[in-house]
This record gives sequence, structure tokens and C-alpha cells, in this order.
Amino acid sequence: MSHAHADHIGALPLAHIAYPNAPIYATEPTQRLGAVMLNNAVRVMETEADGAMFTEEAVETTLARIQTLEMRTWIDLWEGWRVLFIRSGHILGAVSIYLQTPEGTLFYSGDVSSFHQETIDGIDLEQINALPAPEKS
Repeated sequence: MSHAHADHIGALPLAHIAYPNAPIYATEPTQRLGAVMLNNAVRVMETEADGAMFTEEAVETTLARIQTLEMRTWIDLWEGWRVLFIRSGHILGAVSIYLQTPEGTLFYSGDVSSFHQETIDGIDLEQINALPAPEKS
């Protein structure tokens, strides 16, 4: 998860229900903020006439599945796969995600803030500039 705004995590319990064995990775602040956001979503949906799209139990099961990763540290996922979380500066815990696979690399910027705020530093351009260049095919 790149960060804990509803447009980025709002369907996470539905995705987890559909793919219960899929890993979920986030920073610790994103996990904690996500818990607040998703539990609040359940309470709001319970007041709707159409009912909730997912339950509190689904949220708890999803949150328990999240593995927290540190920023600025390469994490080996599977053979030939590794990921790097880079501070994106959007909100507390927000990251851009750099994924290396045997087939190539992917950079997901998520939502980015390029300037330092009073409580959150902007995107970590130093780390982005230090990323290895993708191999040419």
C-alpha cells in the first residue's frame, strides 16, 4: 500500500477477500492509519441503506495480513523479486514503491509531495536518484 487515503486502501478488504493469500505490504504508519480509515468506513457503510461492502471482521482479517516494511531498505520478496519503499512525502507513512523482478522493474509513485511540510518531509529524491538504472532489453 502506498498510503492510507481511502482512494488507495478503500477496497483492500474486498481484494483480501478475493485473494486471501496475497501478501500486503505497508509502512507501519500506513498500517495504523489504514486501520482507522477502514474501521471508520465500516461504521459509515453500516448507516447506508444498501449496507456495508465489507465487515469489521473483514477489516481485522485484512489488517492482520499486513506486513510492515521499512523505508529505504531493500526487502527480498521471492526469488528474484525485491522491493524498496521510498518516502513520497504525501502523508505520514506514504511511499513510492520500486519493484525489481526477473522480468524488469516497476516504479509506482503513488501520491507525491515534492516539498517539505511542517510535519512531513517531501519525496526522497536523493534515494530515487540513487536507484539502479533499468537494464536495457
